[in-house]
Amino acid sequence: MLRRVMVLLAAVNLMCLWVVAAGDSPPEATIEFDHATDPSGMAEKVLYLADGDRIQVNITHACTDCFKYEVTGIELTGVSPDASGVCKQQIVTKKIEHRSRYAGYYVRATRKKEEGDQNTCKDLEEKTWIFRVESTRWHTDIHVGLFGSGLVEPKYYLENDDDGHNIVARDRAAEDDVSFGFTTFATVYHDDVKWIGFSLGLSISDNNLGVLTGPTIRLGGRAALTAGYQWAQVKALPSGVHIGDPYENANLATGTRMQGDWFIAISIRGFTDILNPDKKLATTTTTKKE
Repeated sequence: MLRRVMVLLAAVNLMCLWVVAAGDSPPEATIEFDHATDPSGMAEKVLYLADGDRIQVNITHACTDCFKYEVTGIELTGVSPDASGVCKQQIVTKKIEHRSRYAGYYVRATRKKEEGDQNTCKDLEEKTWIFRVESTRWHTDIHVGLFGSGLVEPKYYLENDDDGHNIVARDRAAEDDVSFGFTTFATVYHDDVKWIGFSLGLSISDNNLGVLTGPTIRLGGRAALTAGYQWAQVKALPSGVHIGDPYENANLATGTRMQGDWFIAISIRGFTDILNPDKKLATTTTTKKE
């Protein structure tokens, strides 16, 4: 009963990961500037980010007809104005993906050069804001995928020996060569060697819950190939009974035991990108009226 509950909980966990990954998750960090009231210079807020984290920059009281808005990294070493020339209020949103080589970002509002009439948008002026970021070097990915393993359920039977006694034997020809199942991994990796990491995960195979661990090759940050060792409970002979022993009870596999073998898995992160291939993250600009 306990094993069934653990398998059910693992299945629910996999479904939750799928739903969360497939959803339109919000950016990791958000920072906001007011074009009309915020002076140029350094923002008080500091963002703490990992390489690849998402940043959303919101600029309120913006005017995209007269100004262009851009966000650029700092290396470590609209709507038409009305008759009065005052811009209608807008919000500009810039979404970018953080890179650990940046210590911060410039957010610039520069007047469009093709605008010859300086009385246009006269309530706003060119500005440059700066916000700082702190980058972490260690990162964790969550993957969901499929695996194959050499850990299979053993098949036992009784055969007659020369004296006519029943002895315990194992029917390897009736066993599967490989078992397959679902898995979810947590993979840890470092900025200096992003292509490889170390994974620890849960597996579901043949109604058994198991643990997998091993090195992982990260395939472009979206997919991963993991190989290592799997431990899970499999059917076992009763205590004290071994292959070749005389045995009269036809019900051989009455217990379970923890056993391990090799596995190889392919897994995926970032279901949002797969389900929405036309959705772009970096340098996306949207505007709307307040």
